[in-house]
Amino acid sequence: VELVATNRDDTDCLISTTFTREPWLDVQLNAAMIEAGSSLRIPIVFSPREMCDYMQRVEFVVNDYTHMHVDVRGRGCPLRLELTNLEMQHVDFGVATGGDSMTKMVRLVNRSPCAVTFQLGDDQDELSKRFVQWSPVHPTTLRPRETCDVEIRFMP
Repeated sequence: VELVATNRDDTDCLISTTFTREPWLDVQLNAAMIEAGSSLRIPIVFSPREMCDYMQRVEFVVNDYTHMHVDVRGRGCPLRLELTNLEMQHVDFGVATGGDSMTKMVRLVNRSPCAVTFQLGDDQDELSKRFVQWSPVHPTTLRPRETCDVEIRFMP
């Protein structure tokens, strides 16, 4: 989320925060000048660690004199990105000859109450060493109860 601070005055102003980063909340603002008539976007990163409600009052200081408060609230929700069918846990391509391409599909479903963004990866290149590729390769977002087909391709 971004908080937009706008200076509607005729002179530049200094904005800072007294907030100290929490494990679940980060207000990414170093003291900054906002020119007259301009705005500053302040990123606020919410990273819940537990499934509970969160609330924090963040104090901003303008020109080292005026104190303003913003209440930040959020709720942690469980990440439940799952296969639609447990039988899809094991993908068997059978017997393949060199040069032939075999493709199988599995379907993921977001069972979380929140949207989930994910990207499939192979950090140790274990699958690519065995000539296995998949699609989609880019970050994908699924809304609650939305599904996504994943194509798994074996090309020996």
